[in-house]
Amino acid sequence: MILLQILIIALLFTIVVGVHELGHFLFARWRGMEVEEFAIGFGKKLLCTKCSRGTEYCLRAIPLGGFVRIKGMEPRADGSETQISRGFYSKSLSSRALVLFAGPLFSILFGYLFFFSEISIYGRRDAPVIGEVAAKSAAEKAGLLAGDTILSLNGTAIDRFSDLRDLVQKSKGEPLRVAIDRGGRVLTVSLAATNEKLEIPKELIGTPEAKKLPKTHWVIGVLPKEFVKVGIGEAASLAGHNTLYIVTETAKV
Repeated sequence: MILLQILIIALLFTIVVGVHELGHFLFARWRGMEVEEFAIGFGKKLLCTKCSRGTEYCLRAIPLGGFVRIKGMEPRADGSETQISRGFYSKSLSSRALVLFAGPLFSILFGYLFFFSEISIYGRRDAPVIGEVAAKSAAEKAGLLAGDTILSLNGTAIDRFSDLRDLVQKSKGEPLRVAIDRGGRVLTVSLAATNEKLEIPKELIGTPEAKKLPKTHWVIGVLPKEFVKVGIGEAASLAGHNTLYIVTETAKV
């Protein structure tokens, strides 16, 4: 099982890196640079073929990541790299900048297409739609049903199920007015969260992280619907939001 997980992670990493390097490759070709090699993996060459434009496409022994080798990309002490025909440094600064920028650009576009495909096929995650109502919970007593869409909590609009969780925790048992959409009808119910013992995930038991978790938490007794179908327009918007979030959070690191 662990070996399979390692293989899947390695494959995903190789795909992500491969797309990144493809950006460098295509833009280098576009700006008139000669690409000497496009490789998947590292180490000894296992399988190679050369195209009419002189680029060698190789599969290497260690199938992890990959790289693109552009002609004349290594600076020389005498500065002669600028004289290499169709070399990286023989091109203008703007061309070199475009080639370097193409990698991150393709990574971002790949991320967007991944999110868009996932949302279009499976639906949206973390939508404020109830998937399950716990028996004898505050939600059940208030009449909430699976399939209800949470619109707001005490007047605060709910866009994601995680927003609902945060506001329930902050309520600390105070009365809550919950606006819901049930089949096109907007209803408002009142309830109060109950304080229950927090179950620690098995994988965290005995770890320092487990000691930092609170002993109890406030709940109303609902679980989210795992996936909620959305239209193409909303899928495109959500994919853009997710991609922007990943980019901005990465930039903060």
